[in-house]
Amino acid sequence: MEERFSGLNKKIRDFFDSHNISAPSQSFSITFASDALLKDNYGRFVSRLEPEMILPALAGKVSLVFSCCSLTKVSGWNQAWSLPKRDELALAKGSVFLFESSENLQAAEINQLIKELSLLETRGVGSRRNEGFGKVMICDPFH
Repeated sequence: MEERFSGLNKKIRDFFDSHNISAPSQSFSITFASDALLKDNYGRFVSRLEPEMILPALAGKVSLVFSCCSLTKVSGWNQAWSLPKRDELALAKGSVFLFESSENLQAAEINQLIKELSLLETRGVGSRRNEGFGKVMICDPFH
């Protein structure tokens, strides 16, 4: 994880440097490996990933700068009740979100960020994760 994080930031710095633009302090991407069912505090479906949803401790220091996402309808069948599950909107697999820090992070904060992102990748996001929803890849080398 730490290697992917450093690799993405190096690529971003190299790109910005080649265009004589000041690079952001730290950046990371989140790519959805499966559909994700996300809701806000009021139970409404959300169509984008906000920093407060995934990193509440760093919400003021990290901001969303780019997203490429789409929504999909998820339906299913409850085997125990022999009834259909209600349809839900989900962020589609393949959706990508790019975040950057709004200020220079200290080494301890960067280590904490990497630790939280590793946990996020292991745990996943949203509801029905036990059914395979909400899998994410942090700093996917594809990007």
